[in-house]
Amino acid sequence: MLLFPLIFYKPSYGWFHPLIFPINLSLSFSLISIVKAIIDPVEFLNTPIGLEWHVALSNLDQEQLTILETYEQLLTGLGIISYYFGFFLTPSFGIPQLTFSRPQKLGWKLLPVIIFSIVVFAIYIRSQGGINAHLVSWAEGRAQALAGEGVWISMSGIGALACIAWFAADRTAHLNPLFWSSAAVTLSMNFLTKGSRGSVIVPIAISLFVWMLREKKIPTIKIVSFLIIGMILFSLLGNFRRGTQTSQEVDWNRLTDINSAIESAIGTEDKKGEIEHRTGAQSGTLAILGNVPKRFDFLYGESYVTIVTFPIPRALWSNKPRGIGARVGTQLFGTENAGIPPGMVGEGYWNFGISGVILIHALFGCFHQWLVKVFKAYHKESVFVAFYLYILVFLPFTSTKMSQFAVQMIPAIFMLRLAGVFSFKKKNKKVIKWQ
Repeated sequence: MLLFPLIFYKPSYGWFHPLIFPINLSLSFSLISIVKAIIDPVEFLNTPIGLEWHVALSNLDQEQLTILETYEQLLTGLGIISYYFGFFLTPSFGIPQLTFSRPQKLGWKLLPVIIFSIVVFAIYIRSQGGINAHLVSWAEGRAQALAGEGVWISMSGIGALACIAWFAADRTAHLNPLFWSSAAVTLSMNFLTKGSRGSVIVPIAISLFVWMLREKKIPTIKIVSFLIIGMILFSLLGNFRRGTQTSQEVDWNRLTDINSAIESAIGTEDKKGEIEHRTGAQSGTLAILGNVPKRFDFLYGESYVTIVTFPIPRALWSNKPRGIGARVGTQLFGTENAGIPPGMVGEGYWNFGISGVILIHALFGCFHQWLVKVFKAYHKESVFVAFYLYILVFLPFTSTKMSQFAVQMIPAIFMLRLAGVFSFKKKNKKVIKWQ
C-alpha cells in the first residue's frame, strides 16, 4: 500500500511530495540491511526472520512476537489507508496569503536570531552546571535528565532554523564564512543540548534538498558524499552519546573513533547494531501493542494534551503530564533512563485503540493535503521550500513532535517576519526573481 502512489503516479508529485517522500525515506532506512547483505550474503541469508526477544515483552516467545509483529503491520496498513482517505477525500482548506521578499544583507538580519539561540543555550548549560555536568547527566537517561527542559531545548534550536532559511534565501550564503561558522555553532548546540543526531544530520539534508529544488539538479556526487558523511556523523555522535551514558567523565576522543562508532551503529557478526534494535527488540510500538489494554488501560487522549502543556516549564508545574516517549520508557520498559518513541501507530493505539490509529492517520493525510496546496502556491520561494521540507521530516503526528515543532517554529516564523523574509499579505507587486 505504501507503493500505491508509485503505481498511480502523477508527474506533479515529485520526489518530495508527501505521498512519495515516505517511500524514499523507507528505502533509505533499508540501505543498512542491503549493505550488510552485499558484504556478507551467507550471514544475511542465515539470519532468522522475526524477533527472537523484546525488552518489554520478555514473557512472549518467538512465535508470539511474530504474531504481534504481524498485527503491527496490519495496523500500519490500516493507518496508510486512513492516511490516503484523509489526503484524497477530506475537505480542502484555504491557504495563508504570503508575500516573500529578498532582503539585502539577510545574514546580518538573521544574526540576532542566531545570537538569541546561543544566549539561550549558554543560559541553559550554565543552569546545568556546565557542559561536562550536562553531558554526564545523560547517564541517568536523556528522558530523565532533560525532563521539563523542552522549552529551553526548542528555543536554542531556532538558530539552526535561521541558518536553513539563510541558505535557502541567499544563493551566495555558502561563500560567506559567517554562514558556515553560524551553521557549525548552531548544529553543535543542537546535539549538545539534547543529544539528538537527527538535529544535526537533518538540517544538512534539508539544505541539500533545497539546493536540488532551487537549482533543478540532482548532484550525484553531493548525494553520495552526504550519505557517507551522514553515516559517519550518525555513528560518531551515537558513540559519543553512549560514552556519556556509561561513564562519569566526558570522553571527547569518541568523536574521532570512527571504527568502533560504525560497528556500534551497524553491528558486528556477534552483536546487532543500534539501528536494528530501534526497529526490533526496543520497538515502542510493539511494547504498546503487547501491553495495552491487557496491563495498561487506554489513555483516551491524555498524551495529546501534552501538546498544550509542553511550553509550561516543569519548575512551575511539577506534576505536568510526561511526554509519550517518557511514559513508554517508564511504564512499558520499566526504566526512567530512556524515552522510547512509540510512533504514530503506537501512540494512536494507546490512546483510542484501533480507532485512534485510523483517526490520527486520517488527520495526518488531511494536513498533508493542505500542505501540498500551500506548496503549489509558493513552490518557487526557496525559504518556503526549506520549511516545507522541515515539516515533512520533523512533523509526524505524534504529541512530542508536534509540541517541539510548535515551540520552535512559532518564534522562528516571527523572527523571520521581522527580518523581512516574508509578510502576511497578498502580493501586489512584481515578484523578485533570482538573478
